[in-house]
Amino acid sequence: MALAVVIGAASFASADTLRAELQSVYGEQVTYTLGANAAKSTKAGRFNWVRESDNPATPGVNEAGTFPLDPVAAGDPFYSFCIDLTQTVYYNTPYEFTVESNLANGRDSAGYPALGTTIANNIANFLGAVFPSLDGTLSTVNAAALQISLWEIIYETPGTAFDVNNGNIKFSNNAAAIAQATSYLNTFASFAGSAATGLHALNSSRLQDQIIQVPDNPDTGNVPEPGTYALMGVGLLVIGLFRRKAA
Repeated sequence: MALAVVIGAASFASADTLRAELQSVYGEQVTYTLGANAAKSTKAGRFNWVRESDNPATPGVNEAGTFPLDPVAAGDPFYSFCIDLTQTVYYNTPYEFTVESNLANGRDSAGYPALGTTIANNIANFLGAVFPSLDGTLSTVNAAALQISLWEIIYETPGTAFDVNNGNIKFSNNAAAIAQATSYLNTFASFAGSAATGLHALNSSRLQDQIIQVPDNPDTGNVPEPGTYALMGVGLLVIGLFRRKAA
């Protein structure tokens, strides 16, 4: 019984984190109306981040987080798209997110549930259809159109056709980006190919949640805390004692 308790305790670990600073949003302004809320103007596009570097004043503390965002090391850039319109982030401010490898659990926003399996699958298939690599080359119009399309997929009423001009969420004041988003969604509607891979969510209860991609698909398992390693050592010691008695 003691052996089972020790091994069971050793399986608990801390969640992966990622610290980064938002540098810019590459896209174009657009107006959106979500549900009964008033229309708002925002910049729709691809988010450009720099991973937070470790602080030399605090050696041994990994400010950059535990998530292995291969091949991005501390101080390097990476990209994301927004999956949460109800919160915000600001430029040049260090933020810490929890990395969610199951995109269905992406989004941690008051008043809205996690994305869920249907939306997560739609996102993966949509990106597979029109933009399978999030670090690919984009114009500002295409970047805005991709973001508009993702918001449409996330916030449209379930069972309703995707239409960026009507419905629970609708867009205006950028004809080119809206037309391109419509084209993207039409391509997605008839797509029968492979979904985009390596998609993860950056979750935060107080920040705008994001979607990122890890092309190399590194080990995203949780990083054990020091106490966990100690428990693992005790478990191995107990196993050794049992084997010695059996011999």
